[in-house]
Amino acid sequence: MPSSLVENLKKEIEGFKKEIKAEKIGHILEVGDGIAKISGLGGVGSQEMLEFNTEDGSVSGIAFNLEEDTVGAIILGDYLKVKEGDKVYQGQVLATLNQASALANLTSAQGTLAQAKANYDKILTGAKTEDIKISEDSLLSAEQDLTNQYLGGKTILSNAYAKIYSCGKEEVK
Repeated sequence: MPSSLVENLKKEIEGFKKEIKAEKIGHILEVGDGIAKISGLGGVGSQEMLEFNTEDGSVSGIAFNLEEDTVGAIILGDYLKVKEGDKVYQGQVLATLNQASALANLTSAQGTLAQAKANYDKILTGAKTEDIKISEDSLLSAEQDLTNQYLGGKTILSNAYAKIYSCGKEEVK
């Protein structure tokens, strides 16, 4: 064996870097009508993207029904390509809601409503007609603010679902 070949092999061995990459891989237990039941993806989150590895390529999906041992997922692409036993790879979270901000706004609105009710009750026990009208208006305003916070939360959730839905339609095209 020539010494240059040995030297080249030694350099390659010395420069070898072993890379280990952990991937969450599951397997399809059942599939039908665009829905898959998957085992082996215990750490997957709700609304997290999944990649179904089929014989004809990959198909995207979204995890929705998280159970103790299985995950129910919606298949976004051509679900007829997806078969029992196919591998499923955990992807990225598609959407998350910032609950801290929404909860703070809701709590503030509830506090304002409670204060307005307390002021209203206090005035009813011995106040002038003008004071009662001011407190009634304040109470109505606080109730409207609380309703608006609830509706705002519903709008945020609706927009998140619309994004998820549109993501699936783009892949089907």
